[in-house]
Amino acid sequence: MENIIEIKNLKKSFGNKKAVDDISFAVKKGQLFAFLGLNGAGKSTTINILVCVQQRDSGDCYIEGKSIDNIAQILPSIGIVFQTSVLDKKLSIYDNLKYSAMLYDLSKDEFENNLQFFNAKLSLNDLLKRHRKIKILCLFIILFVLCNKCFILLLLRCYLWVR
Repeated sequence: MENIIEIKNLKKSFGNKKAVDDISFAVKKGQLFAFLGLNGAGKSTTINILVCVQQRDSGDCYIEGKSIDNIAQILPSIGIVFQTSVLDKKLSIYDNLKYSAMLYDLSKDEFENNLQFFNAKLSLNDLLKRHRKIKILCLFIILFVLCNKCFILLLLRCYLWVR
């Protein structure tokens, strides 16, 4: 099975502070991979390097076998969910997902079919009807999977909680 992400001897420092110190790992296509560590361990820095937000000091990074040095080739394969929610609190979760799917040129039929698929697996009916009582960054996981536009989904501090 091929690697979808591969990092070799990655290093990044900020002044004298080593943020990423010679890490190497690979993620196989279809593998669920959790990138865990203490605060300040270099997780966000590594992800920022992977998505070309920060430059590395040394090391090699590949997405689907392509070097991150060629941004145009790798960005279509990546979905990024940032640390803050950008949902419209006045809309239901369903309406937020539907609106976002339209931005990705997903047809109504594709959206509904994919949503039914996920609903069957995750029982989302009650959740999709809710409005602002849910803080929802994690439902963007569903959005990216619904849209089928990316192969890699990077989540930074993903939270789901119900009041």
